Amino acid sequence: MFGNALVHSIMYTVRAISRGRIGTYYYKEYIQWGVVATTTAGVIIYQAFHCFRQMSYETFLTVHIVLVVVFIVACWYHCYDIGYLEWIYVSWALWGGDRVQRVIRMCMFGFRKANIELIADDTFKISVKHNKLFRPFPGAFAYIYFITPTMFWQSHPFTIIDGAINENETTVYIKAKTGITKRMKNYLSKFPGNKKTIRVSIEGPYGHRCPTNRYDTALLWAGGNGIPGPYYHAVDLAKRGSASRQQIKLLWTFRNPETLFWFYDELKALSKTSVITDIYITGQIPNDESSSDSDKEKKSDNSSSDSYKEKTEGTTIEVNGSSSDADSSRPSTIREAIDSLGHINFHYGRPDFEQLIVEEFTEETGPSVCVMTCGPPKMVDNVRGFTAKHLQSAKGRIDLFEELQVW
Repeated sequence: MFGNALVHSIMYTVRAISRGRIGTYYYKEYIQWGVVATTTAGVIIYQAFHCFRQMSYETFLTVHIVLVVVFIVACWYHCYDIGYLEWIYVSWALWGGDRVQRVIRMCMFGFRKANIELIADDTFKISVKHNKLFRPFPGAFAYIYFITPTMFWQSHPFTIIDGAINENETTVYIKAKTGITKRMKNYLSKFPGNKKTIRVSIEGPYGHRCPTNRYDTALLWAGGNGIPGPYYHAVDLAKRGSASRQQIKLLWTFRNPETLFWFYDELKALSKTSVITDIYITGQIPNDESSSDSDKEKKSDNSSSDSYKEKTEGTTIEVNGSSSDADSSRPSTIREAIDSLGHINFHYGRPDFEQLIVEEFTEETGPSVCVMTCGPPKMVDNVRGFTAKHLQSAKGRIDLFEELQVW
């Protein structure tokens, strides 16, 4: 639209110059409104670049709404006397229809009470029940509205997990950055236990489902806070009975050992499935000075669990700043968490993605393998590069799916 408007403005300016009327051309009111509309459209596009949205989303959203209103008004006055208003009506109808559809989706979900809890220094968890009209799927994302006096007008997209712990319950893990997520984190920190019940509405779900069930082997790799998407795929494949005819391998790498606690319930639920899970802890464990390099890889069997105990001996990690606030049935130390997750293979250090890819591509994994990644951009880039590099060594079909989301 902006490109057409720019060409339109330039050509009419050239026409006015060629006729020697440029002096009086821009004194006409409808021309002035046209200039306002074209200029506003250009600013809207420039202002919507990701770098500006990342700096301050709230500022971007406010300015964006104001500019859109100015653009619509300017287009109306520009075309009022010369015609073509039917095109303005069509654009209004499309824009208005999109907004109405979003409101309908919100009403279908409802404005429900959600349990919101600060589960780490920079991560909080939203758990909310939903009705049968809300039908999430692996890979889906949704827009979350916090129904509070100062936040209701904003919405942010997040990856969702459904039914991992409780049926008909959607869970969202949010890493606090700037803007509304930082404000929510600070808000939660004021309450006992760092938790609060707040009404929310969810618009969605949107996105698409990757056909991970069609492959003989599904490699689902996540980094940091990118675990919800691959985890949801793994659980969904297990529930659908895909594990009986395919290998489902979930790999998660993260830096802070405390991350293990805020996703503990979900990891524990994997014990009821045949999902092969590997976790790589890349950060230093507090007070870890007596470990040897030979203990770097930690498996969840008895011998490897013992070596991991040596590395974490005397190390206690408190959840949300106070171990006394944690549920008595939940582990309070890294050692307890590792011991209780015996179905998971634990490793200390960074995963060698290239070596893992070579092993998966060359072993008898079946005629087809899908590789899914979700995590930091560098990790996703590395997996993509290694997959392309060793594609020819694979014995069957290889497909790569990236769920990297940069809003």
